[in-house]
Amino acid sequence: MTAKRGRPTAEERSARRDAIIDAGIEQFTRLGFDATTIDAIAAAAAVAKRTVYTYFGDKAGVFEAAVDRLHDAETAVPSAHAEAAIETRLNAAHDTAAAVGEAGQPAPATLLDASTDLVFRLHGDDAIALHRLVVAQAPHFPDLAARFYDRAPRRSIADLEGFTRDAPLAELLYGALLGEPHRRRLLGLEASPSRADAAAHASRTLTALGLDPLATRRVSTR
Repeated sequence: MTAKRGRPTAEERSARRDAIIDAGIEQFTRLGFDATTIDAIAAAAAVAKRTVYTYFGDKAGVFEAAVDRLHDAETAVPSAHAEAAIETRLNAAHDTAAAVGEAGQPAPATLLDASTDLVFRLHGDDAIALHRLVVAQAPHFPDLAARFYDRAPRRSIADLEGFTRDAPLAELLYGALLGEPHRRRLLGLEASPSRADAAAHASRTLTALGLDPLATRRVSTR
């Protein structure tokens, strides 16, 4: 006689939730918010549609969780008070863009290093997909848009300020590091840059702004 299955364990619930978010990321980045359906998310996650509603309430709930997941994968900016950073990336599309953390990577030593990291990360395919998603849905998800700004641009600007020692200059530098290449990336007119391309763009930007590429991060005295 087959034993009756009990309630799912905490690990099983977590795995289901992750599978739904992974499926949502794949669907939203490929089809956009409007064309994505709960049925498609459930099918891709291999769960019942009722399970998606139980965990997230509706499609908007899945979308917010998907954006948060992409945030976690794309906005790993080293803390000014940390000796080492955790650099994160997204898995390839066949892994449904699940986030993977890589610990133990050294924090950028110079302003050029930090600028290169920022260009390489924010001009990459996954960050561009995230940017498009949030901008397209910002009028419908204002709280999500605010959270995106706090956790991405504002956090990156604060990190650059550790090198520039000047908040307005850090904001100017951040905008310049994105610049027209980032706009072209959003429009699908250019491919994502290589690490060498990112370093060249960062170097040109720092030169144009008269900033020392070898400037080091300000050390906290607390």
